[in-house]
Amino acid sequence: MKKLISILLTLCLSLGIFSVAASAEQTKLEKFVDNLSNAELIYLSVTDEYLKETLELGDIPVKDVEIAVKAIGDTDTAALALKGKVSVFTFHFISTPENTTLYIPTLLCRIDLSKLYDASAYFALGYVLSSSAASSDSADSSLPFLNLESTSTENVEGYGELYCETYTVNLKKAVEDMVASGEITLEEGTDINDMTEEELIELLYSSGMDEETVKLILSTTKAYFDGDEFVGVVFISDGQEIDSFFNGDPITISFNKGEELFKKPFTLFDISWLFPLFLSFI
Repeated sequence: MKKLISILLTLCLSLGIFSVAASAEQTKLEKFVDNLSNAELIYLSVTDEYLKETLELGDIPVKDVEIAVKAIGDTDTAALALKGKVSVFTFHFISTPENTTLYIPTLLCRIDLSKLYDASAYFALGYVLSSSAASSDSADSSLPFLNLESTSTENVEGYGELYCETYTVNLKKAVEDMVASGEITLEEGTDINDMTEEELIELLYSSGMDEETVKLILSTTKAYFDGDEFVGVVFISDGQEIDSFFNGDPITISFNKGEELFKKPFTLFDISWLFPLFLSFI
């Protein structure tokens, strides 16, 4: 669960769907999310160990993975590029509105995935971006719904003295959003405004969520900054840390970086016709 939450948090931050209650002056977390949301390029690098654990790759030697998302003009669409290695073979994946192509420069070949499937990865990415963009314009946008409770300075091991913003979740708004999205179904005549906190929590469990997920939703969130630079977040439940994410360990988030990942590598052979045959033997 911890590995999954870290990835989800990273995606939420990089896609700008991390919602904070409105205030007269932006918090550091809001500014950080705005910078990511407005960046023309978002770049992620992932440690080899984390990638293997998260994707359960076992002995498959995937390494040096880099990811970039690039906005296209003034629209809500974007292009995606991913680069890495499997053993001595370099792979390069580029997905745009026009096509989605997998390049294997080591073998001088490419596979046009758009010719093989009706829906490319680009359309899934576009759906996520357009959905997050729509929700981030709303005062009641995506989970988690956070209220700023306090600010302070804390000494964090390995990072020193950091500025800290502490947030709690607005449970009623969170449940309302899940009802609106269809994740939770209310019995006829039930009014969320009349429900106690205990009843709202029970509603989360009755929707099929496990204890870890409910704890995460209800947790206190601490966001850490060195000046205005985002350092990381920690989730706390009942006084105990249940999860954390620090930029650079194991995923590094940067923006306005990664343009080189969208440069098509040199290849000679289009083996798109061979790919379905290869898959049939897997």
